[in-house]
Amino acid sequence: MTPWLVSDERLLDELARALSEPHRLDAATVDLLMTGYDLVHLEAREAELVWSSRDAPLVATRSTSTETLQLTFEAGGLSIELDITDRLLTGHIDPPSRAIVYFEQIGATARTAVDELGSFEFALTSNRLFRLRVDAPKLLSTVTPWLRPS
Repeated sequence: MTPWLVSDERLLDELARALSEPHRLDAATVDLLMTGYDLVHLEAREAELVWSSRDAPLVATRSTSTETLQLTFEAGGLSIELDITDRLLTGHIDPPSRAIVYFEQIGATARTAVDELGSFEFALTSNRLFRLRVDAPKLLSTVTPWLRPS
């Protein structure tokens, strides 16, 4: 079998074995797992976190707590700005385009169209990990890293 034509089941089995026996990881398994990693990155580019309100200095505030987490990601000229509360994720892409944004969780995906100003939103109904995938015309799909709402 060609190294890049590996079934998902085999990749998952090898990954499980590697995690349970990291001291016995051989070169062939590393190559196999890296093949899976490379295939994911051919499908979409991962946006890099460039700003987080958690890391921003607090200036002229009365409290050190904040109800909204603000994040900015960038990849290939696309900027994805997010405001995340305990119940709602609102976002904006720049430059605005006729994109579709997917809210991906293990076993579930929701989608919405970006409006003419580049804005979108999703209701948050759980504290499960998620990532966003932005599919825009003439651009490679862009995904955020996996995030947790709170």
